[in-house]
Amino acid sequence: MNKQKVFVIKRCLLAIPTIIGVVVLIFVLTRFVPGDPVNSFVGRRADARIIEKVREEFGLDKPFFVQFFYYVKSLARGDMGYSYVSGQPVSSMIAKRFPNTLKLACTAMVLAVLSGIAMGFLSVLKPGGFIDRACMFLSVSGISIPVFWFGLILIIVFSNMLGWFPASGMGGPSYIILPALTLATRSSAYIARITRSSVLEVLGENFVVTARAKGLSRTKVLMKHVLKNALIPVVTLIGIDLGSYLNGSVLTESIFGWNGIGNLALNGIMNRDYPVIMGTVLFGSVIFIFANILVDVSYSIFNPRISYERK
Repeated sequence: MNKQKVFVIKRCLLAIPTIIGVVVLIFVLTRFVPGDPVNSFVGRRADARIIEKVREEFGLDKPFFVQFFYYVKSLARGDMGYSYVSGQPVSSMIAKRFPNTLKLACTAMVLAVLSGIAMGFLSVLKPGGFIDRACMFLSVSGISIPVFWFGLILIIVFSNMLGWFPASGMGGPSYIILPALTLATRSSAYIARITRSSVLEVLGENFVVTARAKGLSRTKVLMKHVLKNALIPVVTLIGIDLGSYLNGSVLTESIFGWNGIGNLALNGIMNRDYPVIMGTVLFGSVIFIFANILVDVSYSIFNPRISYERK
């Protein structure tokens, strides 16, 4: 078994206590947040006997540790419970909506990577020049502008005023453009800044100076010698952002009416639907953990000198 496989196995094993901690944390938080899911379900004016019956049906009449035991027991069987509102299995609700979130996340990430790396490299061609300042201005703006505000601006301009794209909902390719742009903006800005700083740092390395001394042009040096080494921190950021995208971007999906994991989580929070809240958070945590493992493994692709011996 090679070192890379051993590293992946170790990381997967280390992920187990993290997931256990997430399960404990989300269970405790959902039980101690203000509000009663039973009142949200039947209404505050319902008869006391009905409230007690519903509480017993949901298993909320049992002691805290008993509830936790049954929840962990269900998880061990792959059962995330049933939604208080719809009565559907949470796992099937997540499985139904995850492809929508995956499609939005992948589209947004492609836009973010292409635009972010392009801006970062353009900035390095002539540091301090007009293009550099323009790209950095765009990146600062992308980081500073709130996601919900930017999404609403896109709807007003490109949907209401110009009529180019639908304002919300799901359908053909035109429906994904605005939510993907909204989701990609902040990631693109961070990728541009990190690409620029990473490329400038690598340009000062001895092997780059040697390549320039041999007469290679700046563009050839950037593409042939600098790119792989400079993209390692960018890959880290891409992995983290993609993991958060796959968790479901709550704001973006709610603004554009995108039927994904984020929208499901928001509805669960609004309705105090404990199984849905815990299921979406747990699913998102697992996705995020394994996205980070994939990022660590991908380091060796961009830089074979990286060793897994001490990891």
